[in-house]
Amino acid sequence: MSFLINPYVIGLVGLASTATLSPHFTSPNLTLSNGNLTVTRSVAFNGSPYIASMIDAKASERVYCELTVNNDPVGNIGIGIGNYKIALSGAYLGYDNNSANYTADGRVVYTNQNQPGTPGPYTTGDIISVDLNSATGQVRFRKNGGAWSNTFTIGGGGAFQLAIEMYNENSQVTINFGATAFAYAPPAGGSAWEANGVVSSDTWRFVARANNNAQSAMGEVELRIAAGGADITGSGTPSSASAFSASFTADKAFDNNTATCAHSANNQGAGWWLQYLFVSPQPIIEAHMTARTDNLNYPTSFRWIYFISGVPFIAYGRDALVWTLGETKTFNWE
Repeated sequence: MSFLINPYVIGLVGLASTATLSPHFTSPNLTLSNGNLTVTRSVAFNGSPYIASMIDAKASERVYCELTVNNDPVGNIGIGIGNYKIALSGAYLGYDNNSANYTADGRVVYTNQNQPGTPGPYTTGDIISVDLNSATGQVRFRKNGGAWSNTFTIGGGGAFQLAIEMYNENSQVTINFGATAFAYAPPAGGSAWEANGVVSSDTWRFVARANNNAQSAMGEVELRIAAGGADITGSGTPSSASAFSASFTADKAFDNNTATCAHSANNQGAGWWLQYLFVSPQPIIEAHMTARTDNLNYPTSFRWIYFISGVPFIAYGRDALVWTLGETKTFNWE
């Protein structure tokens, strides 16, 4: 085991590896490099923000990180904290109560409102510090080691993770979660942001954020603890937010029969969820999913989340997804 001493963190850190951004919760229009610590927008401006985020969310720790703005062509980057409900495209950070966003033009946006007490604009070469108390949802920002912003409390609940918003091609940011020495001293109580690693939970939930039609459905779901491995569902308890009828209940998605399906109630596509409760915690790293075979009620945006002590954590997220009838897709977040 290797050990890392960071002069700006009291005590020994690095006993677990530090966090990174994750391709499992980042828009495909952004490119991750440098061990998933650098994010670059790879497509031209088209009016839509694209979001890079992570699956190393926190719910009980005070963590600190620094972001170096390598390139901000026109002052259109956002640095924020959010929960699993944030969008990966089409909606900016801070538009609701699930995230707060420190923008390059100097605003902090939360619930679609500009907040007072910010550190001012930032640009290429600046270093942005983020101080997150994940137990309370409180976050604040500073620029180049200067004064902290006001503290903002994210009210949407759940575990929280870093997110970077980019509008313009060639925008680039590099994050230091504590793998190397910080440029500035973290606040008292703040520590390096460590990776969560493979997590075991008894409760795994698929959440549909948007759908091809007004309803959502899934034909079959396998959950695995090894890539390409055996389905380990079977002895647990399926459930869902709603069912179209008694013929479309949650268990139909876990019955090893693609001719049946779980289906939401009318007009409950967005927000519909499908859940599996295991008898004991399981380290799920892959979902093997088959769309309904006889109509195109499918999720175009979804999140896989898990629960620890009742708190939801992100495991995997995709937006702008298309399915064909009976198509099978595999999602791995190892």
